[in-house]
Amino acid sequence: MTLLQPATVFVTEAPPHQTEVLVQMLVAASYQVQVRTEADILHQPQRPERWPDLILLQVAGADSSGYHLGRKLKGNPATAAIPLIFAGTFKDAASREQVFAVGGADYLESPFIAADVAARVGRWIDVAAARPIRPSLLKDSLQRLHNTLDLDTILQTAVQDVRQQILADRVVIYQFGQDGRGLVTHEAVLDEHLSVLHRQVEDACFDQEHAVKYWSGRVGYIDDVEALGNVSQCYRDMLLSFEIRANLVAPIIHTLPGQNRYLWGLMIVHQCYQPRRWLTDEVELLQEISAHLAIAIQQSRLFEQVRHQARQEMLLNHILDEIRASLDVQHILTCTVEHLGTALNLHQCGITLLRHNLISLPTPFVVTVQAPALSEPVAPLEITEALRQQLMLDQDLIVVPYRVNPLQMRPNAAQLVVQGDNTYLATAIRIDNQVQGVLWACPAPNHLSSIDKTSRWEHSDLSLVEEVAMQLSQALQQAALYQQLQAANDELRRLAHLDGLTQIANRREFDRYLAQEWQRLQREQGSLALVLADVDHFKGYNDTYGHLAGDDCLRSIARLLNQVTKRPADLAARYGGEEFALVLPNTTSAGAIALATEAKTYLSRLAIPNAASPLYGQVTVSFGIAVLTPAPTLSTELLIQRADQALYAAKESGRNTYCLWSEPIQSA
Repeated sequence: MTLLQPATVFVTEAPPHQTEVLVQMLVAASYQVQVRTEADILHQPQRPERWPDLILLQVAGADSSGYHLGRKLKGNPATAAIPLIFAGTFKDAASREQVFAVGGADYLESPFIAADVAARVGRWIDVAAARPIRPSLLKDSLQRLHNTLDLDTILQTAVQDVRQQILADRVVIYQFGQDGRGLVTHEAVLDEHLSVLHRQVEDACFDQEHAVKYWSGRVGYIDDVEALGNVSQCYRDMLLSFEIRANLVAPIIHTLPGQNRYLWGLMIVHQCYQPRRWLTDEVELLQEISAHLAIAIQQSRLFEQVRHQARQEMLLNHILDEIRASLDVQHILTCTVEHLGTALNLHQCGITLLRHNLISLPTPFVVTVQAPALSEPVAPLEITEALRQQLMLDQDLIVVPYRVNPLQMRPNAAQLVVQGDNTYLATAIRIDNQVQGVLWACPAPNHLSSIDKTSRWEHSDLSLVEEVAMQLSQALQQAALYQQLQAANDELRRLAHLDGLTQIANRREFDRYLAQEWQRLQREQGSLALVLADVDHFKGYNDTYGHLAGDDCLRSIARLLNQVTKRPADLAARYGGEEFALVLPNTTSAGAIALATEAKTYLSRLAIPNAASPLYGQVTVSFGIAVLTPAPTLSTELLIQRADQALYAAKESGRNTYCLWSEPIQSA
């Protein structure tokens, strides 16, 4: 901290010996110290230049007046920002919690240690002095995060800037692996001995159940690990094993287009030497930086993916042109093995898919191609337990992203596999580090040593096999995405014809289907019945029970009507508001009446209360029925008009009934 003059500390009066000890320690640390009574501090003039940089309140027991003074100081706008440290004896968690409950920043435990007093007082004076410049620091920090696409630089910049702004002992990036365990990948520390870089957390107490708490994006914090009363002992021990006395944790939630959100990692601030009461602006700062960090990580990853894909395409264009021209999975697999077999002069080449997201293929799925000149076929590669271990097919490799790690940079490295008299080159096909299958090749005899059958593969051959496997992974992923897209489009088409509230056909689908069936039955000379149904006294129902209850009522009636339209050709639709329509092809008047009667009976059994219904006391429906045999001289509009007239007649006759259209109704 840089000040034009030494910082000022007020110390409240207490037993002389204890006060004298504290004053000596503070003076030795180059602070200006004034001993004041609690009454003097409470009635201090309100001018800012008269207030100290920190107030040290001496307390003795839970009923001490120092706590009352602390609460008043925090409630006064003129003194709310001054850090308060309580000095005394704090024997248990309750006494320490009382410090923070009244707004204290920290506490000093008697007997006092000079280095501890100087460190804690100095830290909180620095925190108070740093706050006014935090907005500009935050702006500069966010600018630095978005000025590069190199992930290492992004993450290291983030931890250094946060530690500088919050003045913490340690700030780390904790990244989750595929198995749920985490690794500290980046850090900024006050002292080198606090370093936990590359440490992995394998403690069972910090599992996915713990991680799920951060999915919503909220920041978690602990003011004092030793005072925690609602966590397991093993979790507390795990925190203490990292020398954590207080922590502040913000999630880094990662999202890429077309992929699900997932918890990429955590940004964690550690206080190692003493507890710390975290301030609101510190929580908000960490939350904002972690949100921008997630965006920067996404940008970096997208950049890496684009650059990597460009290199692959340049290398493999001459092999994969035909594969990329197709989304047919079997065609892709067959072309892959054919091109690879020709390029490397193989006796046999094959792909065995062990698991995949492709709807059209069984699991496992095997496709092979064999050189035409072979007199005896070569047995396909067998997926044995030894092969699974060799290629690590049953596990997800732990690959630290974007870091130089020569031992784990090639999760799909090609390896020699000996089975019986044959030697194969095999590599795992992985999508997002998940094993999908195996690409394998059986070389021609001139690729093998006559003594030990080891391979004479050139490095370029191995690279080609590995790159083909990687491109194949992408092709399979695209094929799976295409199938998912087709399924999504089918679902969208289905949803376009559904009413959002009731999940039965909407007005657009009703109009389309009625016109379709009218044309069909005109050709076949069949009858077409239309039933319009309207909920009685529905406005009163909404006024009495509310619109949410009204929505539930409409959903219940829609389900009922959907159930009574049992034939595949029948259609129940929401016509508008509280009105529904039933399209009943090849249905007579008697059939339509029977269906309306059945619906009325089922609704009566539901007995949905409706205080707005003066006669029945429950929800009822009126039905209007019209039947026509479609002809060129008639129209769907006429059928709808007649059903509507019949519905009006049913309403006029007392509701909760049906009415079949007839000439007298029209004349009325």
